[in-house]
Amino acid sequence: MQEHTLTLDSTKRVSPLRELIVLAIPTIAQMASYTLLQFVDTLMLSRVGDREATAAGQAGGMQFSFLSFGFGVLLLVNALSSQAFGRKDFRTCGQVMWQGIYVAIGFGLLLQLMQPFAEPMFLRLGHAAELAELEAVYFQILTGAAVLKLMQSAMSQFLISIDRAALVLVSAIVGCVVNVGLNWILIYGNLGLPAMGVAGAAWGTVGAMLAELLVMVAFVASAHIRRTYHPFDARLRPKLLGQLLKLGTPAGLALSAEVMAWSLFNVWVIAQFGEIAMQGNNYAFRYMLIAFMPAIGVAHAVTALVGRYIGAGDWSGARRRAHWGFAVASVYMVSVGVGLMVFGESLIRLFTEDAEVIRIGARILIFMGAYQILDAMYAVYSGGLRGAGDTLVPSIVMISLNWGLTVGAAYLTTIYFPEFGPGGPWTVLCIYGTLVGIFMLLRFQFGPWTSGRRQLQRHGGAVAHEA
Repeated sequence: MQEHTLTLDSTKRVSPLRELIVLAIPTIAQMASYTLLQFVDTLMLSRVGDREATAAGQAGGMQFSFLSFGFGVLLLVNALSSQAFGRKDFRTCGQVMWQGIYVAIGFGLLLQLMQPFAEPMFLRLGHAAELAELEAVYFQILTGAAVLKLMQSAMSQFLISIDRAALVLVSAIVGCVVNVGLNWILIYGNLGLPAMGVAGAAWGTVGAMLAELLVMVAFVASAHIRRTYHPFDARLRPKLLGQLLKLGTPAGLALSAEVMAWSLFNVWVIAQFGEIAMQGNNYAFRYMLIAFMPAIGVAHAVTALVGRYIGAGDWSGARRRAHWGFAVASVYMVSVGVGLMVFGESLIRLFTEDAEVIRIGARILIFMGAYQILDAMYAVYSGGLRGAGDTLVPSIVMISLNWGLTVGAAYLTTIYFPEFGPGGPWTVLCIYGTLVGIFMLLRFQFGPWTSGRRQLQRHGGAVAHEA
């Protein structure tokens, strides 16, 4: 019998593959937008100088590592709202979104405590004073506007969960267009304004985030969404907020720990080989982030679908959606991986003409290409586990592997095997990817959520696994 999707209108029938693609494409665009903004910043700043481009890339990664805890918590807006959507409890969808907005505001304000420590942090990582000064400027400007991106994330997760992902795509496109325009004006000093360099790139990104948020607010305020989902029912609900924090905190800690580990890998481990190595790694890493974000977008679509089907009581349908997601992500990631390995030098040359930077960056892209299928496995099945509410144990395992290998073992290779250069730490990363990807697959396939039907009934549809 041909399988069909779960929709609001039972007369509509589409295949699981189309269901996934329709939800994933806009989600991919939304997830890629913040990464694309920083890619554009790095590319446009590379016309100013390799140091300026490296400063934006390194500082953007560190800033996102602090921001990512809030992102991780807000991913559960998608899961909880999707489960409510599957139960046709539409009012709760809007209520979940508002609890997410409160988390966004609170965490955005808390991040401002990082402002005075920006430049000392980069100096302690061994960066030259000139580089650290530029990094601090970019870091402080983006941190000052962090609440904009967090609020936009809460709203976008809500829209994805209620099958309005196409609206998220529109906001992402608007943000990217605004970013390029503002960068052209502020970085280079066009239209009579002074050239601001790194600061101009940061302010261009802030302007883009504000544009995305305003577009998102307009969509949330539309008549149909307002009538159906009550998105302006803004009352603080301690029980619902507590559930969001209970499930979201492990996911937030895991994402923050992962991004922080990767950031330290870039700004500390690779820094052991000097600034030229950091420049090559920075340019290569821009491509890895662009390549990875579509897999993250598919993972978020899987989170929504798994939550939605669990909310409707269709456990086997939830499982199949995750497997479809992995199949789609794998085809894409393997194709991208081959491209990174084959066209590595040409890709790095888009940023720089320095032969040594090109050589190092192209070599790193070979490792990144091999890593892509592992990224797909990790991203999609961890997304499926979020949709099922199983976040604690996966978070503990991921944090342990990430810090033990991405930071600890990778750093040790720079001490005991320096002759391998950046290839030594990148070999360790491939080992990490293999282990965490296989764990997420096995956890999704055989973990406690698979026997949670009775727990679903007890909690009225919201699955909350403790282990």
